[in-house]
Amino acid sequence: MKRLLLLALLILTPAQASAQSGSCLVAAMRPPDYKIKITTTSAGNVGCTVLGFYTEIQDTMSSSIIVDGASNVRIDGHTAAVPSGRMRSAVRILNSASGNFNFSPSNLSVSNLYAPDLADTLLEDLQAGTVFRVGADPNNPYRGIISYSSPKSVGTGSTNGYRNFGQIIGTQQAKLGPDIASAGTIVPHPDGSIFRLTGTTTSTDVTFTDYFIGKIVTFVTSAAVQITSGNHWKLTGNFVANGTGNDDTLTGFVDANKDFRQIAVAIP
Repeated sequence: MKRLLLLALLILTPAQASAQSGSCLVAAMRPPDYKIKITTTSAGNVGCTVLGFYTEIQDTMSSSIIVDGASNVRIDGHTAAVPSGRMRSAVRILNSASGNFNFSPSNLSVSNLYAPDLADTLLEDLQAGTVFRVGADPNNPYRGIISYSSPKSVGTGSTNGYRNFGQIIGTQQAKLGPDIASAGTIVPHPDGSIFRLTGTTTSTDVTFTDYFIGKIVTFVTSAAVQITSGNHWKLTGNFVANGTGNDDTLTGFVDANKDFRQIAVAIP
């Protein structure tokens, strides 16, 4: 049994609302696969904006929204709740129909996406190969995505398209995340880009989720901790904090392989 409470504002231009080839089609409530599907006739590439709605899903096969064969799509303010059981994902991005010039699903943005239940999948981008899940820590979960655009561009020209493209304009928001106890492998919390390391255990590896791809991350410590270059730590040499009480910092860039590539070290 599935229940759906839908409070939606769909903004479509006259061209998008028509039944002509290339129009934007928003099909609501078609279980068991999805509640809303954004697609295009003849895989045309058009714009569609979906704002502010709430869904309830109760099976592992369903997603609230599926985007397939459409580009220039904006989804904002969606909450996907699970009264009981599990759902597949709040948003699923496909590319079974690549669209004109193979541009689908380019220029797609998802913002203010929220799923309140632990262990659910927020966003599943099958085209880019990225998955964002609700945090498993009940005391410190991450349950939303403020802003998403595919972190990967696919294609090299007009013959096979520039799929997944979408410029990110502006600056990365710096945010102090939860403290991290030093360990052999440290796991930064996705809700942050600056982290304080506590303790003196040597770290030989770091595990980043897809949230960190493309971000600049800084680790700060006043303890005598060491980070050994190797595994996902791509450093120019071992980072050895002096432990004098002053803040020592290690800053780097997280690449597509989720490796931390050193940019700067400051040890006063």
